[in-house]
Amino acid sequence: IWRSAKASWAKVGQANQPVNQPAATQHDIQEAINLCKDKELRAFLMLMWLLSGRKGDIAHLRQATLEENGRLSVPIREGKATRNPSVGFYTLTSFVPEQWRAELNAFFNRPGRRKNSYMFRPALSKNSEVINALRLVNKNLSCRAVRRGALQTMAAAGVTEEVLMAH
Repeated sequence: IWRSAKASWAKVGQANQPVNQPAATQHDIQEAINLCKDKELRAFLMLMWLLSGRKGDIAHLRQATLEENGRLSVPIREGKATRNPSVGFYTLTSFVPEQWRAELNAFFNRPGRRKNSYMFRPALSKNSEVINALRLVNKNLSCRAVRRGALQTMAAAGVTEEVLMAH
């Protein structure tokens, strides 16, 4: 009975999503990064914005390639979209602004990192560190606001609907 009730409430929750939710801006993300001292959390916030990623998806990244011109390629092997058999494994690409390139490159190539291990400590996907970093800038921000804001920013720049849907 309990399992059935939980499933019913989950369906109701998905059907009745909140409206007029906040969307993070580029300025919000940069401010959160500026206020953050933890290099791993800074990289996490950058990748959430650049890939318009869900917190869990970013936490499960294992590798990324950053080219000199700022092109970022990230294979997605685990996450919400990969559970869909028609999607499976895929690669996201993005462009890293010049002010983030050196820091992200250093994070990707930091000493002691094992090649196929997760990039981020597991706690980042479970605890409130990411949300707390965002809320230092704006108390209404959430991880969902980062994804929403990133997608809205890309749409405003003329990115095609097909590319937006891939993110």
